[in-house]
Amino acid sequence: MAYPTYDIEGEYHRLIPSRFPPVPLYERLGSSDVQAAAEACEAKTNPRLHELEKLAQEGPAGSGARTQNWNLAPFAYRNPEGTTFLNPSYKVLELVSGIRPALAVAVLRREAFLGGGAEPPVQIEMRALIHKVRGRFIDLTGAPFEPNREKRWETGAQLYLNEGVHGLLYLRSDLGGARALTVFDGKALGTAIQSDHYRFVWDGLAIRQIGNLSSHEVLDRDVLFAGLTSKAAA
Repeated sequence: MAYPTYDIEGEYHRLIPSRFPPVPLYERLGSSDVQAAAEACEAKTNPRLHELEKLAQEGPAGSGARTQNWNLAPFAYRNPEGTTFLNPSYKVLELVSGIRPALAVAVLRREAFLGGGAEPPVQIEMRALIHKVRGRFIDLTGAPFEPNREKRWETGAQLYLNEGVHGLLYLRSDLGGARALTVFDGKALGTAIQSDHYRFVWDGLAIRQIGNLSSHEVLDRDVLFAGLTSKAAA
């Protein structure tokens, strides 16, 4: 089936685990010598650093926003659980439009991870990122969302082969019809910027509260999802 394409230029969101305030990765190891040794070891094994080397070989075409860690990492590491439209063998970036839908997506993913490991109550710090996106995307907003994951992955794999497109545009019907992107090609990404930090409060069964460490506001899980589903009903 052929789908239309849509040119996008705008801002999309996601959240990643992060300490607040941010600190260098190896700071807790102690002396500068130990930190340097850890960094040297990482340089030999880290796929993100290997991808960075490949971009450097492209010259000016491989510089700028593409080398930013937040933009590079999704295309260096595979998601072992797969993504909305692609199985775990593909390296892509998923984004949504709006901070509330992005919070909801992050809550659902953290709950699946923590619940799968039967984790006891814990607090997790998350950082919101705003990604500038500009490119041509296959527009799936007019197509019904396929509930079967395997069929959805099959469709995504076929669409991934399309030349001249940077990814997929679709709607999250479970999140009030929020616009979502699966980005195939990092060339569509501009510089990402850091936004607010959040604290997710996991009680052993669900993430009941989301605290904004920047504004000190607290949002209940039920309020977050009720607000999104009410938009869908409207």
